[in-house]
Amino acid sequence: MKGKVLILMGLNFISLFSQVPPKLFIAPEVDQFELGINVSIRDSVDTLQGKTFFIYEYILINSSTSQQPIFEFEIPRRSRPGFSISDVYYYKGDTVFSKYVPCKIPNPTKAVWIKLDSSLTPGDTVSGLILVSRDLPDISYWYAEGIDTFYFPIMFGEEAEDSLDKYYYSKTPFGPGKYGRTVGPGPLPPGFYGADSVYYVEGEGLYHIKDRIQGCYEEGWLTDRAKRRLDNMISRAIRHYENWRISQCLRTLEQIMDYLLRERGLQVKEEAFYVLYYRTKFVEEHFLFQPERKK
Repeated sequence: MKGKVLILMGLNFISLFSQVPPKLFIAPEVDQFELGINVSIRDSVDTLQGKTFFIYEYILINSSTSQQPIFEFEIPRRSRPGFSISDVYYYKGDTVFSKYVPCKIPNPTKAVWIKLDSSLTPGDTVSGLILVSRDLPDISYWYAEGIDTFYFPIMFGEEAEDSLDKYYYSKTPFGPGKYGRTVGPGPLPPGFYGADSVYYVEGEGLYHIKDRIQGCYEEGWLTDRAKRRLDNMISRAIRHYENWRISQCLRTLEQIMDYLLRERGLQVKEEAFYVLYYRTKFVEEHFLFQPERKK
C-alpha cells in the first residue's frame, strides 16, 4: 500500500511539475470525475403569502468511469475573486437545500448549500436534493468537488500560499473542482417595480426571452428546428410590440408557451422547457402595456 501511495504521489509530482515551478507546492486534484445531473422543477403557492415559489429537485450521477468520489455539490452563489461571470446570481437568502420538501417557502437568514451526507462513489446515484426558491428557473452553474487520493496539499517555499490560490483554489471560477450548466434559480427578466409594488416588464423582457432561447440552444437543450421556430415567434412578438400591437404580441407569447408544452421532451429538452416556459409566462403576465391600455 505504501509503495502504491508513493507511486501515485510521484505521478502527481511529474504531472504538476510540467505545469508549475517545482519549488512551490503539490496540490490534490479534485476534478477527476464525470457528473451527470437531472433536474425537475415544479411550481407551487405559499399559502401564507400567496406567492409562487419553485421546487428544484436534483439527481446526481457519478459516472462509473470516474476516478474519484464526489463529496460536494452546489448551485454557486458567486464566483471567486478575479473571475468575472456576469450571470452568476447573488441570492437574497430565500433558498435552501434539503432532502425534504418543506410545507412552505423557508426564509433563513443565509442560504444553505449542500454537502453530501456521504461521498458519491463512481457508478452511484443520489436523489432527493431539493432547493426551494421564489426565483424563476434560469440557466445556472453547478459546481462539485471530488475526493483525491491524498487530500491535503504539500506546500513549501515562500510563494506557496500565492501559488496554492493561483493553481488550486482558482482553477475554476468557483474553486478547484468542476463546474458546468444546469437549471437553477435566477433573477427576474428586466423590468421595474411600480408605485403599486407590482413588477412590470416592457420590451426588454422580449429580448430577454430571445437571449434565453439562444442560451438554451448553446447548451444543447433545443434542437435546430426548435431554435428556428422559437426565434421566429419571439421576433414576431418583438415586431408586434414595436408597432404597438400589444394584443398580438401577448398572443404570440402564449403561442410560444403552447409550443413549449407540445414539444417538451421532444424538440425541447426539460432544461429548456423550465427556463423558457416560466420566463415567457412571467413576461406575458407582467407586461406593462396590456391590451386595454392601448390608445
